[in-house]
Amino acid sequence: MRRDPLTRDEAEQWLAEFMHSYFGVERAAIVPSADLARDLDLDSIDAADIVLQFNQAFGRKVDVRTFRCVRTIEDALAALFALEKK
Repeated sequence: MRRDPLTRDEAEQWLAEFMHSYFGVERAAIVPSADLARDLDLDSIDAADIVLQFNQAFGRKVDVRTFRCVRTIEDALAALFALEKK
């Protein structure tokens, strides 16, 4: 578990690795504009898993409800990175 500040690149790398290993998403499909539901076949439960695993990996307390309006990989990165900076 890590508590030091996370860079945007590190957040992007973590998210790509997590989505590939946990959900089986092809790495080539993990691009900023990819829609979580339409392009990657992920749902709201999967989005909650992303937040919970992020919290566990980095010792944070990001609220799952924050991801309600996340639609794309870029949205997810922006939300995680913005929350990380607070």
